[in-house]
Amino acid sequence: MNYRLEDKLNIRSSNINLLRFICAIAVIICHSYAITLGKDDFISEYTSGQCNLGGIAVAVFFFLSGLYVAKSLEKTESIIAFIKKRCIRIFPQLWIVVVSSIILGLFLTTNILKYLGNPQTYMYLLNAILIPIHNLPGVFEYLPYSTVNGPLWTLPVEFVCYLGLAFIAYINYKWVKVKHSTRIIKIIGIVILFIAFVLLQIKMPDSMLFSAIRPMLVFYEGALYYEYRKIIKLNAIIAIILLIILALLGRTPFFNIGLVLLFPYIIIGISLGLPQIKSNSKLFMISYEMYLVGWPIQQIVMLNTRNMSPFENCIYALPIDICIGWLLYLLTDVTIKKLRR
Repeated sequence: MNYRLEDKLNIRSSNINLLRFICAIAVIICHSYAITLGKDDFISEYTSGQCNLGGIAVAVFFFLSGLYVAKSLEKTESIIAFIKKRCIRIFPQLWIVVVSSIILGLFLTTNILKYLGNPQTYMYLLNAILIPIHNLPGVFEYLPYSTVNGPLWTLPVEFVCYLGLAFIAYINYKWVKVKHSTRIIKIIGIVILFIAFVLLQIKMPDSMLFSAIRPMLVFYEGALYYEYRKIIKLNAIIAIILLIILALLGRTPFFNIGLVLLFPYIIIGISLGLPQIKSNSKLFMISYEMYLVGWPIQQIVMLNTRNMSPFENCIYALPIDICIGWLLYLLTDVTIKKLRR
């Protein structure tokens, strides 16, 4: 039976939570190659450097974020209330992780006095307001990457996406005042982002700007999918066929194009088009927390053993990541619920 996207968005999907959980694990696997070998993973090798496993996982996160955040925006009474909701979702866990990283750095730095006296130590707090600062003095400096928490760069990109979505809603409310005009605005925005995406892939495929444009593009595709939820039919077979096509594109220069065009339907076609798993486990809801703490845990594991394979790094770091992610989730869950009320 073919369902429409709207039918599945009205239920709490256990498949979506499971998919996010799997993607958090995929990020750990991807980072294990960078942390232990200083190079990209097997997906990057397969696609000739066009994208790695972490990039695919981030695309999933951003598409689903665009889909469900657009739903949240429609049900929120004001733009200010929407921004507050997004802040409550992102910042409590982030603040704990940023402050904990600075405290942990005291035990990991090669020189405590220089660590305490260096302004860069305190500049790391800027991560708490989405200004990426990657290093702490003397921390992880002898590892292939000295970055304390690399994945934090995606958070300002996502928050910019939230603000963009809010801006679209504001324009529509203030001037246009036509319900379906947001679709046109989003389509125009997606076309502009896609053109920038293609140009950057040709000119600067390894730039940070290209890495930021790709998730932004799939985020707004998610928002557009929400706009057309009443007419989009979910078909798992079509999604699997598209997945095969995307895999084949990995051997061509067009994998990234296929990723932004085909992957959104693959995500919803498989996760929402297939029967939902019968699970209410909160374990699958800790993907954000796992994402926040995964990299520093992997770095610490590498620091204590130095010579290890990506597989060994995953085996040691993943259980710790799940445990700490779970504790962080429990620590902030009650606070977040109170703030929402």
